[in-house]
Amino acid sequence: MVNIPYPHSSLDSDTDLLLFLANPPILGWTSLFNYGRKHTSRFDASGKSPYKCWYSEAPLYGNHAKSIDHFRPKNSGDSLKGILIGSDWLPINDVPQCQAWPVTKGYTWLEYDHFNYRLSSPNSNYSGGKHNFFPIFLGTSHLGFGQGIKGINIHGNEFPLLLDPVNPLDCGLLKVDQKDGRIIPLYPRANPPANWMSNPINHYSSDWMKWLRAEVSIHLYKLNHEDFIRGRQIVYGDTVKFFKAYLADPNAERKETLFTAIRIFSPFCLAARCAVLDFQLSPLANASEKQELKVHKHLIIDQIRKEEGPDSTFPLI
Repeated sequence: MVNIPYPHSSLDSDTDLLLFLANPPILGWTSLFNYGRKHTSRFDASGKSPYKCWYSEAPLYGNHAKSIDHFRPKNSGDSLKGILIGSDWLPINDVPQCQAWPVTKGYTWLEYDHFNYRLSSPNSNYSGGKHNFFPIFLGTSHLGFGQGIKGINIHGNEFPLLLDPVNPLDCGLLKVDQKDGRIIPLYPRANPPANWMSNPINHYSSDWMKWLRAEVSIHLYKLNHEDFIRGRQIVYGDTVKFFKAYLADPNAERKETLFTAIRIFSPFCLAARCAVLDFQLSPLANASEKQELKVHKHLIIDQIRKEEGPDSTFPLI
């Protein structure tokens, strides 16, 4: 997951958005897909980038592969029973900081609010994915009727446990494990402070909550589905090759190949970014070679951050 700057002000008058707003949902869903895609494809000078899931980053080919998720579910939600951490099942009763009961009525007033939409793959949205789940932090409450329209006062007293791909602070909480291509939390597992229940909201931004929110999101978005893992493995391995070639001869063609893998419009670009950040030279490399690698990494980071603007999450937070 990388930050998708959505909805972007440069697309406020976009033809596809206006078509959707004029006639949802009868004629507007295709337009909505196209409008959503432009939030990543606008970074692609070639104009050939595919639709991609904003949760898993998987490419979406064909209409059957596309899904629009209501981030805050429009229908009554399901109760979260637990989360899968690696191969271990953690019952929700063992996660007291997670308020897991369902959204009883759904966010019906946000059903046609495009601020609430996220492009998704069917795996992340349905088939045991997020769908109508929307767990929140203990001590907070779901938005009341009419709150959150067009993203205004979207949080209120609601503190979601799911990471949101349009929130740059959320998108920096995941990384790709170089060993196997799995998504893992950026922050290690930790126990909550002993006194957290006396004022839970004060701990929402703590490291242990960042870990928990990452694990809940990995589970509900099915980020470690075997197809997604395989896609990340391929992108990670290819990016290592691209980076080695670029370091050997940083010409324009090799630079563009590397940067294309890293840019926001490319599928599984978080894997590509992690490949660059993880890359290390041989232990036999001298100090000059190590310094040169450091310079190249900084140049790559600086250029991507310049392209993406202030909401860029590269490098990882």
